[in-house]
Amino acid sequence: MSNLLSDYKHFRVFEADLITTYGDDLINAKADKRETVYCTDVVTAIKKFRKGETTQDMLLDWVNTLWFCDGLFIYDESQCDSIASVMTELETLDEDGVAYTNDEFDRMVAALEQNIEYVR
Repeated sequence: MSNLLSDYKHFRVFEADLITTYGDDLINAKADKRETVYCTDVVTAIKKFRKGETTQDMLLDWVNTLWFCDGLFIYDESQCDSIASVMTELETLDEDGVAYTNDEFDRMVAALEQNIEYVR
């Protein structure tokens, strides 16, 4: 199952694939071995979105799945604060009036690359 979680983390499969394996209640799903999320994974997700390789809805699903399904995904302990600071921002993309400029995305990436907290 770990390969499935890795594939999801890298946008090679979709949320529906996770649901097929873990059931409709992903928030309470448990994997034998959780997939670790690193700063580089979030950088890749942001870059894919900015290049148009993923949609905003796909990015939001990805963020929410990695953010709320802690039985499936875990943040690398040494990078947790940086990842959480960016995921908190990305999670709001579907709220009215929330949009990020290219500069803000660049600063998110820079924070992740430096493993520091992003501050808007």
